[in-house]
Amino acid sequence: MNYIEYNYFNIPIGGGGYVTGIEFDRSRKDILYIRTDIGGLYRFDKTAEQWTSLIDFVNENDLAETYPAAVCSENGVLYSVCGSDNNNAKLCISRDFGGSFEYKSIPARVHGNFSGRGTGSRLTVKNGVIYFASSYDGILKSEDCGESWTAFTPYGEKCMTFVHVSDDGKRVVTACAGMENMPNPDMRGHSLYVSYDGMETFEKLSQPENVPGKPLSGMVGHRISTDGSYFYITMNCSGDAKWNLPLSYSCDAGCIGKGAVLRCKILDDGRLGEYEDITPESENTCGYGGICAEHGIVAVSTMYRYGERIYLSDDCGKSWRTVLDGIDSVSFNIPYMKPENNHNSSVIHWISDIKINPHNKNEAWFNTGTGVFRTENLCDKKPHFCDCCNGIEETVHLNVYSPHKGDVKLIDILGDLGGFAFTDIHSHAPNTFADENNLRYITCINADFPDSNPETVVVTARGNWVGSTKGGLIISHNQGKSFDTRPDLPYGLSEKLDSLFERIERPNVNAGWAAVSADGESVVWSVADRRNILPSDCVVYSNDKCNSYNISKFTDLHGNIYRGHIKPFSDRVIADRFYAFGSSGEFFVSDDGGAVFRQCECGLPAVDFGKIDGHNKTDIKPDKGKSGVFYITAAGGLYKLVYDGRECRTVRLSGESDRILRIGLGIRGREYLGADKMLYVNGWIDGVYGFYRSENDGAEWTRINDNKQMFGEINAIEGDSREEGRFYLATGSRGLICGEVK
Repeated sequence: MNYIEYNYFNIPIGGGGYVTGIEFDRSRKDILYIRTDIGGLYRFDKTAEQWTSLIDFVNENDLAETYPAAVCSENGVLYSVCGSDNNNAKLCISRDFGGSFEYKSIPARVHGNFSGRGTGSRLTVKNGVIYFASSYDGILKSEDCGESWTAFTPYGEKCMTFVHVSDDGKRVVTACAGMENMPNPDMRGHSLYVSYDGMETFEKLSQPENVPGKPLSGMVGHRISTDGSYFYITMNCSGDAKWNLPLSYSCDAGCIGKGAVLRCKILDDGRLGEYEDITPESENTCGYGGICAEHGIVAVSTMYRYGERIYLSDDCGKSWRTVLDGIDSVSFNIPYMKPENNHNSSVIHWISDIKINPHNKNEAWFNTGTGVFRTENLCDKKPHFCDCCNGIEETVHLNVYSPHKGDVKLIDILGDLGGFAFTDIHSHAPNTFADENNLRYITCINADFPDSNPETVVVTARGNWVGSTKGGLIISHNQGKSFDTRPDLPYGLSEKLDSLFERIERPNVNAGWAAVSADGESVVWSVADRRNILPSDCVVYSNDKCNSYNISKFTDLHGNIYRGHIKPFSDRVIADRFYAFGSSGEFFVSDDGGAVFRQCECGLPAVDFGKIDGHNKTDIKPDKGKSGVFYITAAGGLYKLVYDGRECRTVRLSGESDRILRIGLGIRGREYLGADKMLYVNGWIDGVYGFYRSENDGAEWTRINDNKQMFGEINAIEGDSREEGRFYLATGSRGLICGEVK
């Protein structure tokens, strides 16, 4: 197997996802970690002002470490519990600040992207004893560094949210979701418990009385902190939870109905007194997330309300002053985060954690659903906060495209943030993928543009969360730098389509998959249903630049109406020709601009090509500048399909024992359109996972990464159309990555 050394770097997005926890090592100055819901762990390099990912070695075979549910750092040792809910939960231990890890299994259901992921601290280590407050399996304790575990369930409760242990291991304060002691089906049981004998027995810690309200109402402990004199606890009550009702106590599972901030005095004998309600006065009902007592200061954050706030107290919570209120005193350096691109509001939300540096009382950090923010003058009358996401790249990228000409070098399609058009792959893109009012579209699925005119880009987009942009097809005439056209949705074609169009116009609903013809005049759009599937009876076409539409017709080999799933593509040369791939490996051809598609025998595996979003486990790439040539990954194989206008020929390019996941095509030599391409894949070749390239259509492969250059889940690969050897990785947890020959 040949090997070429490659350098890899992120094309900068910045933040982008939910940072679920912040952790200082109290024994080491300037050692700071964060955990994220899908993007693993990062360590902050104070000198470089840069975050470093600690999970770049994770490959597609086991993605557990991209989902850390808990983290702590004790005496220079980093501990993490992670998992992806498929019996792969593990305890990760690093003695070199995340440079390498040793692993132990943990008998619990763990997923760092579950509801309640913003609570904590779930993990603590005291005198070598490890404690983990799991979401489903009680408090797990290990006295032999993870070799064996004992489970503890206070009053039978198993759905825990945090655990705090005294230095001697005797006093244990914990919280739960109150699912085992419910007084009635709509009311949670007690949440706060304390043990004074090392968890041999528990007793209830006083808390506000649960009162009827929203479904499954009742207070749940969220986070805990102590200054040695008091324990401070934030609590939340479910609002109109959207999903996962039992674990809807945190902002990430719906919304918060209300919350409270409590303190409990530590008595002379080490026991805890009755709670005192020290909730800051507010004109709005809100939850409370982060709590931190440090240097005689108590900081607390609101959670899941419009315009988050942070309060400080210098008298143990007797009085509070506001130091953050919405976007007041906040600088946003990353273009997509700026208020003017977000309805003149703030992207700051889900502040479920806040930490004051134990070595510097002026430095504080808080998390959000889109990165982290920092202040370095916390003790001033009016602290100033700023996003500090340099190096944090935890966005989910779905597709990536390299136009062969024009100002835009790369078109990026991703979840939540919609997409970006990069004119410089080393700099943040401006606020692209927005409407004429500069308001962003969100999760896009695919983009297409004619080879003859890459200025015209058609994208399937979701409307944003507040409904100020609407989903459907959006069209750009400047390579995605702005979108000045959103065609009217074609109501009236069928009742089924009308119901789907009504959904698509609501916030945050997938639009489907679209293809644009070689001359830019026609579009075929496969409209997504409620399951993120592309039904064959919901494919529409337009031959007049989306001014009018009709329903496409699909017939099988026997001339019967085909019922299945459909993903469309255009011929790169012939304007009236479109193709489609079906739900059992079928291949269809249309020579009339998408009106009628007829099945053609092709010999592909019987896999479902008609899925989108996270359900898509296949890959189809047209060979740009050529008519009827596709490279396809399906069922672990890599195939080349050629349609010559009469019949289809398919050959397998990968070995029978190889397993190829994604395919991309890039320039090889000086020409791109119509020329033979460099192939890029990820998968297992000769039993070794990695990224590979081929200069001879898969006859030989060269590995282009090492075992530390894996980057987790790969959703798409694309070669660069202008520079030989450069390619791009659209990852599911580490942002958008570029690889170049060293």
